[in-house]
Amino acid sequence: MVTSSPYPTVLTAPNLDTGGDWFTSILWAFGADVISPDRKTIIVNSPEGAAALEWYHDLIRKRKAMPVKQVTGTIMLNDFLTGKVGSIFAFPAVLARVAAANFRAGSARRPAGPKSSTVPVGFGTILVLSKSENWEAGWEFAKFIGLNPENAAFWNISFGQLPARYSYRDTASWQAYQSDQPLVHTYLEAQKDAALTYKGPGVPEISTRLGRAIEAVAFGKQTPKQALDEAARDAQRILDRVNKRMAR
Repeated sequence: MVTSSPYPTVLTAPNLDTGGDWFTSILWAFGADVISPDRKTIIVNSPEGAAALEWYHDLIRKRKAMPVKQVTGTIMLNDFLTGKVGSIFAFPAVLARVAAANFRAGSARRPAGPKSSTVPVGFGTILVLSKSENWEAGWEFAKFIGLNPENAAFWNISFGQLPARYSYRDTASWQAYQSDQPLVHTYLEAQKDAALTYKGPGVPEISTRLGRAIEAVAFGKQTPKQALDEAARDAQRILDRVNKRMAR
């Protein structure tokens, strides 16, 4: 492949993917987070959070890791598969397409940041809303998938995810997949140091708001501190509104 930069391309589109797991991973690397441990206060605009977004900014605008454009997960993967960029940050869900590319590719763990090497978990989640009409059925489905090793392995292989339990790696179907997909081994090793990102009240709106902040910084419209201060203010309003509604 031909590429102008050894640095990975990242997401910049103003959506929840950009501001969700992707950015949270960078926040963790710098010792920051989106929300406080008690889940009541948005803390993304801490000095550590601003440093994380500054790094994100420099990757795009100073190191020229990628063209300054809106990048979704689909665009990022297509740019990689067509040789427009040389490396990307990616979750294991894309490995099947990378393995089928017309060039050889490898996987490596994201380098540790100054404060942390923790990465988001590499398995999909099944959300069951506590106040939904059929939450009992939701839990039954979650148990059907999550508590049966073979069902879980089928789910993981189908969606390109990792088994949530280490013991589930011993199933015959997962062992066959793991043998045929060498790119997944780096992800399995990184899972030892993985954590779950915030999935609580207001997360779609909050993540989307952070995605808009990242877009503003990527396109040079705001500084990281300005963008995060505004995003934190709006995200706090979202969190307070949702929590108030849920408390009724």
